Amino acid sequence: MRARDPWDQDEDIRIAKVGIKGTFGDLAVGHMWLPYYNAIAYPVDMFSSYYSGFATYTSFRKDNTIAYYTPSFAGFSAAAAYSDENGAARSNGNEDNRWQATASYKAGDLTLSAGLDDLGGANDLKIWGTSVMWQATDALFIGAKYEEHDSDIDAGYGADGDAAMNLYAGYTLGKNTFKATIADVDNYGENIFQLGLDHQYREDLKFFVEYYSEQETAAITTRRGGADDTCWDCDGGYVIAAGLRYDFSAP
Repeated sequence: MRARDPWDQDEDIRIAKVGIKGTFGDLAVGHMWLPYYNAIAYPVDMFSSYYSGFATYTSFRKDNTIAYYTPSFAGFSAAAAYSDENGAARSNGNEDNRWQATASYKAGDLTLSAGLDDLGGANDLKIWGTSVMWQATDALFIGAKYEEHDSDIDAGYGADGDAAMNLYAGYTLGKNTFKATIADVDNYGENIFQLGLDHQYREDLKFFVEYYSEQETAAITTRRGGADDTCWDCDGGYVIAAGLRYDFSAP
């Protein structure tokens, strides 16, 4: 019953932020979704189970963050964030500060985005990314992204030039949504394949079943395991997951 990030299991609360919003844009501080995730990783993070969102190099949410989103001008918008001590490790072992910047262009049902996630640290780690979101029809949604590490690391996770490529498609027919994704993520799962079916039983209640497979271990660790449980030298595998989502609100 823990409400936390499947990967970052030190997370104690999902969202806790304060801010102001108006014609000037949206400014917030606290624990929140990061701009790079929203622009680059979100377009392919559409599955319902625990095995969602792993095929990316960035983080979902971080605390001690200040973020600003501009209003849209002729379809163009941008965002930036500073996240205190949530970057990569420095040579002294302390975490560096993290900076993010994104830019997007929306034309009808098509959105194109580019972004930078600068983690700094001893290896000067940066993640560059681009994404596409396309609501092709009322029923068909397509998302794609490309990410690449820019660092002083020669081999292993975060190596300079390592890339993550993802393609997602979802099709809604009545109360059912059929989902599929393929991804190739260097040093973090490698070849990844996922299928899913959501059934929206009621407006507030959804049932789902999913199949997830990967060539090397990234998401498949111990049962409900996170970062601390990852077996970087394991051979991956597959899993079948089923569950439900119930949405509620205070009166």
